[in-house]
Amino acid sequence: MNSVRPGVGVRSAGSATLDVVLRYIEQHYRGPIKLADVATAAHFSSAYLTDFVRRETGLPIHRWIVEHRMAEAKRLLVETDASVASIAETVGFGDTSYFCRQFLRNTSLSPGSWRKVQRVRSVEPSPTSPRTQTAQDRFVLQSLVDEMSQFAWVKDSDGNLLYANKQWYAYTGHAVEQSVGWGWLSAVHADDVNRCLARWSAALSTGMNLDYIVRFRRALDSSYRRHLIRTNYRRSEDGSVRWYGTATDVEDQMAAGLSGDEILEPDSVVAQIPFRDIASSDEALDGARFLG
Repeated sequence: MNSVRPGVGVRSAGSATLDVVLRYIEQHYRGPIKLADVATAAHFSSAYLTDFVRRETGLPIHRWIVEHRMAEAKRLLVETDASVASIAETVGFGDTSYFCRQFLRNTSLSPGSWRKVQRVRSVEPSPTSPRTQTAQDRFVLQSLVDEMSQFAWVKDSDGNLLYANKQWYAYTGHAVEQSVGWGWLSAVHADDVNRCLARWSAALSTGMNLDYIVRFRRALDSSYRRHLIRTNYRRSEDGSVRWYGTATDVEDQMAAGLSGDEILEPDSVVAQIPFRDIASSDEALDGARFLG
């Protein structure tokens, strides 16, 4: 099976317009961004742009603005000694308290605490990093990840799948060689593939978190069930990037009437489950046996 990656062989029909929208946000995120201004840049009406961005990415446009501001705030927290208030203003938040609330929703940590954690990681090798783990340590960590109720995976800086836990293979029926690289897309519902590619293209080019809903095929009965995807990235001391992610089955919640917007809300109980688990299993994912 040939692997597929964004920008190589497969592009969403609206990806060029989406690029214009994301570039506008990147160029103007430091100040107030009006929907009408973005729409003018994309040569759309405001109503059509709102529908287009949600259709292509699964997120409303204001969430993209917040995600870009969060990504830049994280960079400044790690690379500078600027105060939280100064960073908040730099990335377009006039209210420091509001910025802190948004940051807490995004990372489950305050900006100051997040900065401390990142700086500790950058100067002190983790005792459970692959370089210092014993074979027994690695086995225990691998087992922890495989026992997670969600799918869990690790991807490289280009979005190629390096590792997936046993839950993924049990659910999809894939062999390892079917999922590595971009082969995992074969388990995605055909109507969701372009949106999935658009989200990953944007995330890989901007470093913004992924947070969306997609349907995966269940091998047991060939049904497609909706899953909440949560993905974040980490840059190591040598500059390499790894994307860590989980997928939680939300089909039952949505069938019971919970909307996609409600599930995607940072405050929703469902949205918090995957990253509570992945936060506790972060070291386990670091210690997982990569496929590549």
